[in-house]
Amino acid sequence: MKQRFHLLPTLLLMFLFHLPTVHSSAQELDYERVHELVVAQDDAALDTLLTRWYYSGLYPADVLNYHYNELQGMDDWGIYLAMTESNLVGKLILQRVLHVHRDKVLVDVNALYDSTYMATMCRRMEVPVPQEYFGDGRFVLMTQWVGRHAKRQVYLSASAMNMICHPAYLDANDPQALHIDSVATELKSCLYNEGLTMHYARTPYNNIVVKCRNLEQRYLLDYLRMTFTPPRGKEQEGALSFTRSTLAENYRILYEGLLPYYRAHRPERLAWLEQLIRDALNYRRMQERREREYNQVSRLL
Repeated sequence: MKQRFHLLPTLLLMFLFHLPTVHSSAQELDYERVHELVVAQDDAALDTLLTRWYYSGLYPADVLNYHYNELQGMDDWGIYLAMTESNLVGKLILQRVLHVHRDKVLVDVNALYDSTYMATMCRRMEVPVPQEYFGDGRFVLMTQWVGRHAKRQVYLSASAMNMICHPAYLDANDPQALHIDSVATELKSCLYNEGLTMHYARTPYNNIVVKCRNLEQRYLLDYLRMTFTPPRGKEQEGALSFTRSTLAENYRILYEGLLPYYRAHRPERLAWLEQLIRDALNYRRMQERREREYNQVSRLL
């Protein structure tokens, strides 16, 4: 009886408002197609694709909000090095469809194997084109290259630290693998967590203060407490289910990392942070319950 009590309102809503079922698959979020258009620098086709994804509701609003917060925490005219297309697509929608944060330079590091794209992006970043070809370990090597030569501030996803801290490249006896590991070790000492992004800086600074500023003043956080986006089924989520869990984990790391600092140095704001954590956790649990109910209903239709 308890299960029916939860499912009945959802069934009625789907009947009354003809909510779409899982047939509109998230497979339409074709990141490979985005990659092809980025490499080809086909701006018109890319704009058309991103616009369709945004206005169809295919790209989740909460993931888009996360990408907005990443850009929001960056300095003006900053450079964002995207490790994968999943780090890039939401930001491209923000820039090319919603026309926000257009001062940022977004770089698809996966596409830098293409010499024409490499030349274009180096020109936009105002850095010299590397003379050597970056194959294995491209993300690590390119991050170091841009960080050393760029006059603008350089950022990457907080999730990228997993790749830099645990590079799984060639045989350990291979000279190229040893070189990449050496660069990764040096690179880690120049990367500072500012919340949802890592900031490349060769001069040490107090990144905790920047984290607090981003959390309190720059990030849009209301969507962590409540949104009105309909639940999505497992088939609609597709690869995004992994993306969304990773993004939620990044927020958790941010909260927990700041709690000791707030207790020691910002006690007047501690209650605010603790309430934000509780609200976000409670909403996430409610969201997961709604998604489970949606999946149960979808199987009945």
